[in-house]
Amino acid sequence: MSEQLGIIQTPHFGTNDTSFPVMWFEVELLMASFVAMISWEKAGKLIQDADCRDVSELQGRGCACVVGDNGACSFVRLTS
Repeated sequence: MSEQLGIIQTPHFGTNDTSFPVMWFEVELLMASFVAMISWEKAGKLIQDADCRDVSELQGRGCACVVGDNGACSFVRLTS
């Protein structure tokens, strides 16, 4: 596993084929991209930590992601 820096693209908030609210966004890494989906609770903390009024303000923000040996990617945190 390795931690890599990424850029948040196209952030959204809604149900996105689930029965509960979630936030999802695309993360662009150097050699790949993936869609991150996070829970309502984690989304609230992320928005507060980012000092956002709207999820669209996350567009272009840097983030840290973990890329597993099998290629699976997951969002870890925003970077400053």
